[in-house]
Amino acid sequence: MKNTKINRTSTIVVAHPDDEALWFSSLLEKVGRTIICFQDVPSRPDWSRGRLKSLKTYPKKNVISLGLTESEVFSGATWPDPVPAEYGLIVQPSPGNTPGFSAELYKRNFEQLRHRLRSELAGCRDVFTHNPWGEYGHEEHVQVFRAVDSIREKLGFRLWFSNYFSNKSYGLMLRYIAAIDSGHISLKTRPALGMRLQAHYTRNGCWTWYPDYEWPETETFIPWHGNLDAPPRAGRIIPMNAVRVEFGADAGTEQSWRSLPRRMLRKARLAVLLRSSN
Repeated sequence: MKNTKINRTSTIVVAHPDDEALWFSSLLEKVGRTIICFQDVPSRPDWSRGRLKSLKTYPKKNVISLGLTESEVFSGATWPDPVPAEYGLIVQPSPGNTPGFSAELYKRNFEQLRHRLRSELAGCRDVFTHNPWGEYGHEEHVQVFRAVDSIREKLGFRLWFSNYFSNKSYGLMLRYIAAIDSGHISLKTRPALGMRLQAHYTRNGCWTWYPDYEWPETETFIPWHGNLDAPPRAGRIIPMNAVRVEFGADAGTEQSWRSLPRRMLRKARLAVLLRSSN
């Protein structure tokens, strides 16, 4: 998009500590601030302590935490065909949930996010956040996107989201792809910075992604104007980053799939061409 300058008026908003390293490494040293929404995990006090320590000793100075408590609804939506809701996705208990699962807290967190982010994002020109399918398919990533989008028009910032998706979130991504504009920006990732942050979180026992993850060469950020009813934009080519994850009956818990060996992770570049129906 023309006239897009990523500077101190730009902000990254992510759900969890380590999301900024995984999905936004190309932006971390360009933006004015990074906001991390969730901190404590009721059923994982070790993660809560590790996140608190990690944020207190974070190697970058422009990172703040809202300190909200996770609802632990991961794997609670009906992937690969989840049901959207104003506050994120409809969730229900499933075998893949962690013990602290709370659909009620998930709903309450949406209003907490909107309230806190209204003041934090005032004056921002560009806001970068999760995409509406939650990257690889995380219900709280979807919630953060919806919360940011819900205050976009009132605060007047431009909203951008990441281009990562997975075999789990692919179906939900397709519901949005036709409404996407082609005015995206692609940037080189910062693997060295990502690995530095990975080591930081790992030392504190709260790195929650694959231990041998390899960053792609580039990542893309897509502008969002909030109009799912717009006619499909035929002929648009959008680069996407794909990851492969386990989910469903064979996946086990969040902790188990997040420790899968490299052979279970597949990364790819995908150019999505939107064609007309004629």
